[in-house]
Amino acid sequence: MAYAFSAIALVSLTLIGPVIAGEPITLQLRAQPVVEGQVVRIGDLVEVIHGRCQQTDDVMTSAVAPSPREGTPQTWTRSDLTQHLELRGIHVSAIRWMGAERTQLRHGKRTENSSLSGQFGTQSGSQPAGSSVAQASRGLPIPSRGQTPAFVQERAVKQTEMLLSQAITEYITLKTGDRTAWRITMSVPPQFVPLMQVKTNIVSIGGGQEPWEGAQEFVFEVKDRGALIKVPIQATLQLPPMIVTSTRAMRRDEMITADALTYTPLPNKTGIDPAIYFSDVNQLVGKQLRRSLTTGQPFETGFIGDPVVVTRGELVEVESVSGGIVVRTSGRATASGAVGDLIDIELLPSRSRILATVTEPLKVRVAAVPSRSKLN
Repeated sequence: MAYAFSAIALVSLTLIGPVIAGEPITLQLRAQPVVEGQVVRIGDLVEVIHGRCQQTDDVMTSAVAPSPREGTPQTWTRSDLTQHLELRGIHVSAIRWMGAERTQLRHGKRTENSSLSGQFGTQSGSQPAGSSVAQASRGLPIPSRGQTPAFVQERAVKQTEMLLSQAITEYITLKTGDRTAWRITMSVPPQFVPLMQVKTNIVSIGGGQEPWEGAQEFVFEVKDRGALIKVPIQATLQLPPMIVTSTRAMRRDEMITADALTYTPLPNKTGIDPAIYFSDVNQLVGKQLRRSLTTGQPFETGFIGDPVVVTRGELVEVESVSGGIVVRTSGRATASGAVGDLIDIELLPSRSRILATVTEPLKVRVAAVPSRSKLN
């Protein structure tokens, strides 16, 4: 059973960074993926072998499907992912796959070590107890690293913030067991930017507290000339806005029901205007699609409308109101419309045309009869 998923966030995976650099991103399906929570995220299924950057890390946190029931694995294939990337205009040449063609995702308890895949340690056990580095870190106050640089390049600051945001996200994931695409803003002391922009210098992270959202203080242990120094980082965490997406493929003119709707985090991507999407399923239930959608695709404001109650070619009752006089006759709709829409009507048997407003199923109304028309 193959699960399709929302690829909105994956646009950033292929179109930002690595594509500009001219190098494809190398991906691999995880060999024995396990999910603990109620939602499957891209990072539960896919490893980034080459081309990892802040954008790919953000994409890995995107929710893609409900988690499988215990004892009933989900089958995911590379072709499933590739197909949905193509549907959204992402060139296959931007991605290089390695490893197996398919994998089985199961629901259960992860058994791997709680470290962040060797990228960032936690403050517990990050160094052997007897090491000089560990001894140097015990109770060590925040040192002054000499004079603060007169100028710190904006690019270096952004790189450091991206790296620390990634560390904070992974740290919270280990604490909660739930991977969330946090929106993180922070302030890095300028004197520590040159040191902390190097990933290998970051040994561990601690601090912060539930519910995690809002103002937080995290403490990073960073290697500096053979010792560990503690650097507090003030950060503000926000949950990503949730938008409504489809749980299955939907055809044009289909009536929207609650079972076809779900919530997905808005991709953390520059240029996306949240106002074009829906954030409440109740705004969509009972509406009608104006175009087809694929599984996981978000609903944009231009995609939906009120239910069509008059279809092109149908015979309708035409009601003309002039003062206190109401005249009714028959006509044929030459266009489809919902209640309140203005559509063309061909009067019978004269075949003259007028504009009329749809008032209810198979019924339209004109305020006055045009001189060129005649009701019979």
